[in-house]
Amino acid sequence: MIIKNKRMSISISLITICILLSTNGIGVSVSSTLMDTSSSDPQQNSILIPSENASINYVIITTDVLESSVEFFKNWKELLGFQVMVTTTSWIADQYGGVDLAEQIRNYLIDLYQSEPLEYVLLVGSHEVIPMRFAYQPLSTSFAIPTDFYYADLTGDWDSNGNGVFAEVDIDEWPDFHPEVYVGRIPADDPGLVQAICRKTIVFEQSNDAWKHDVLLLGGVLNYENEVGIIQPKTDTAQLMELIRKDILEPNQIQATTMYEKDGLRPSIHDCTLPLTEENVISTWSQNAYGLVSWGGHGGPTHSYRKWWVEDKNINRIPDFNELDNESFITTFNTYSLDNERPSIIVSCSCSNMDIRHPKNLGTTMMQHGAVGFIGGTHLAYHTYGWNDTFDGGALTITYEFFKNFLTNQQTFGEAFFNTLSYCWYEEDISIIDPNIYVYNLLGDPSLGLQSYSSLEIPEKPHKPIGEQIIQPDRSYTYSTFGGMDDELIYYIWDFGDGTITEPMGPYSSSEVMSQNHTWQTPGQYRIKVKTVNVVGDESDWSEPILIRVEGPVLEIESITGGLFKINSIIRNNGNQDAEMINWSIEVQDGILLFGRRTSGSIPVLHPGAQYTLISRTIIGFGSPIFITVTTESKGGSTDQAIQSADLLFSAININ
Repeated sequence: MIIKNKRMSISISLITICILLSTNGIGVSVSSTLMDTSSSDPQQNSILIPSENASINYVIITTDVLESSVEFFKNWKELLGFQVMVTTTSWIADQYGGVDLAEQIRNYLIDLYQSEPLEYVLLVGSHEVIPMRFAYQPLSTSFAIPTDFYYADLTGDWDSNGNGVFAEVDIDEWPDFHPEVYVGRIPADDPGLVQAICRKTIVFEQSNDAWKHDVLLLGGVLNYENEVGIIQPKTDTAQLMELIRKDILEPNQIQATTMYEKDGLRPSIHDCTLPLTEENVISTWSQNAYGLVSWGGHGGPTHSYRKWWVEDKNINRIPDFNELDNESFITTFNTYSLDNERPSIIVSCSCSNMDIRHPKNLGTTMMQHGAVGFIGGTHLAYHTYGWNDTFDGGALTITYEFFKNFLTNQQTFGEAFFNTLSYCWYEEDISIIDPNIYVYNLLGDPSLGLQSYSSLEIPEKPHKPIGEQIIQPDRSYTYSTFGGMDDELIYYIWDFGDGTITEPMGPYSSSEVMSQNHTWQTPGQYRIKVKTVNVVGDESDWSEPILIRVEGPVLEIESITGGLFKINSIIRNNGNQDAEMINWSIEVQDGILLFGRRTSGSIPVLHPGAQYTLISRTIIGFGSPIFITVTTESKGGSTDQAIQSADLLFSAININ
């Protein structure tokens, strides 16, 4: 096997660890603790850990900044049997040629696919750092559609004339649209957000709760019969949802909650659980988690909306423009109401819900709040008027065929999606698939499924940190701890009490003493504590803290009092060294001040344990309330600030 990533050997292989645990007789191997809880057959339940020499079948492509954010996710996938490699865009750009980064990444994937049994590719980063390929679609050459299919189809020629413009209408030959690999994307560039989405994915796969197999189907009307005088049959996406429910969900013993259009003239003919409204969608979805959610309706970057025929004002039996109304039934704002601890796999049959020109598009926002996976359109999607069954084509057929592949054929998230697009492209009886084959893209882990795997044990909290307890400022000190005697792989998170909390550091053997350095700038007392994290991100409780004292003066404001014309404040040096050259101020904010808005001064020295009373200048004015801010700062860097509200009536200052 050719190693194409110099960072591949940074962390200890989980596979090696499993072998070490087994051969040394220490505890239980990881492979025997992870079980597929969706099956009752013990032979099927055991997770097969690949050997050290297993070939790469899952690659994560990300940036240098985000590389450490996917470590727990990589570990988890390896525990499930994948052999995962993390590769950075900087390394790819340094090693592979191409007209741009997108082509360099694809050339890397082609090379890797030819030498390894590669199945899954996860792009971690927004299109700004890991670009989508802009392809020109056949219905219009006026705009290009961003797509990740470019990274899945590794044998098709996307620029046959070599002019740097991809999939040009009537100029380039068509790519073959056969997915050699299944591609997903985490559309985030913030390390903390990427780690949170990865963590959410792990927890989703660990969950065996019933909600994962509950489905929410939302069907809006796309157009009415002869709408605005155009001869056309009615298109109601409730028909799509009902076919999914009857053909796919019921045979798989899956129940669905349904919401269809019930307002105005000619509402949906299909019965449903509740009428389709924004209030019903959000209240139901926020109170009842669903493993799968799908909706149909018109859409934009930040919303999908329903449409209904309010009234026939001119009695011509035609839904005229001024007789129609619409409102959103799901928006980016709604996502904050959803249960992010029980996220959904979402299939959007709407236009532009993943429009990358809008950084807070619905797909991206859902991945942050409410979704573990999202399929949606990066541009306008096309449907067939009067859609009635799967061969009618367009966006509705793509949605139906995905559900069939995912649930009936039990394909993974990415496999079901890309196989659906390829099938619809090659099936001659299915119409209007281009440009939808570019438009629809997948966010999330492409290897995701609804099966459940038991989690690892939560690690025990580590031992109380050990180190010096009386120290000097601006000097580095070392503190040590260890996790236990089970010889497991763990990471550590340190809290040094001064606002510094580290990222997970490791992995280390839990029996190994782990040390960490830190420097405190300001004198005072601090509590140092530490927690352990297992290889997939489960955190222990915090350890018992060690209390340290950083030598030096410690200024503290003990009281703020009012009265007539003046404000008094007592400060004390609670440190063990003299506080020298203390600058102080008393400032009144808000209110109408005639005199005394700000008073300042200095104190040459304040000995340990000594106190000093600060007195403001004369204050006259009006305000209810006013806010009094007292600030102190010494030469040694010790500072304190206190804010107190009060009422000011001419010369009387009444502290609240």
